[in-house]
Amino acid sequence: MDESQLFRMRADGIATQDLGDEVVVLDLRSSSYLLLNATGAALWPALATAATIAELAVVLTERFDVDEERATKGAAGFVQELLGLGLIELAERE
Repeated sequence: MDESQLFRMRADGIATQDLGDEVVVLDLRSSSYLLLNATGAALWPALATAATIAELAVVLTERFDVDEERATKGAAGFVQELLGLGLIELAERE
């Protein structure tokens, strides 16, 4: 996966509820939901506007006590999981 690719939340059929340290994401298309832990909840807002894996990694290094390598791996894994669930998509650069 290219770290410079932009990813964003799917434009339709998603509802979210912020629970403080966690976020519930409801996929209205499949009637399924995902509970994001504190790490996922920290990254989710960046995907509302579009972010790269590198930008998501910065969020993790600033919010949590992790080094850049671990943050990048975590961000990439998060993106991969959300892509697989169809909750995010590739975004075009404006």
